[in-house]
Amino acid sequence: GSEGDNIETVHWYPQPDGTAIADIALRQRVLWGYRADWNGDDLVIAIKKPPSLAAPPESALTGLVIVIDPGHSPDVGATGPLGTQERDVNLAISKQLATRLDALGARAVLTRTANVPVGLYDRPAFAAQQSADILISVHNNALPDGTDPFTHHGYAVYYFRRQSLGLATAIHQAYARSLNIPDEGLYQDELALTRATEEPAVLTESAFIMWPPEESDLRDPVFRDQCAQAIADGVNAWVASTR
Repeated sequence: GSEGDNIETVHWYPQPDGTAIADIALRQRVLWGYRADWNGDDLVIAIKKPPSLAAPPESALTGLVIVIDPGHSPDVGATGPLGTQERDVNLAISKQLATRLDALGARAVLTRTANVPVGLYDRPAFAAQQSADILISVHNNALPDGTDPFTHHGYAVYYFRRQSLGLATAIHQAYARSLNIPDEGLYQDELALTRATEEPAVLTESAFIMWPPEESDLRDPVFRDQCAQAIADGVNAWVASTR
């Protein structure tokens, strides 16, 4: 490919196994997404231009499209000891998050607004169709067999692409400030909702729905609101830091 408005240089480094590494230097400070597609024998890499962010004192989120994915459905996800279904809690937090992001000037769009079937890979595809600036998948954690619940509970944030690390870190820090539960960690993991390339994408786990004290928290609308506010605060802080 050739240099464009937001690309400084492109260098290719052939590897012994027949592949090649592309080193693309950008003129922009933050990578907001990209696409890589084959056009016949040509590899076409499109670098997404940064959104035009409003200047202070206006909200940094003004005009941004943020897709919120309430995890699960038709499957229920994890189920707490009292029968609380993760998909219901995910949807409740997602709706509260959308309200907060809208109040900050963003246009929040949900992949589902009820417990209707949505395919796993239809979710990131929907974000791309919406020309999302950011993708957030909202979940709550389970306890796999053999996991010690006394040492594994609390909030966690997942990302995969390097372009998503800043956003994931900001949300993780906001959780730490807002939630009085343990820090379960910030993880790089290739998940269906974190591997998207078109926009920074993260997956949040606000609490462990299978751990009784945190299931009780998640049944409380006030705690769910704190989770939504923490995610919104993290998104706002990261976007503001990029302008």
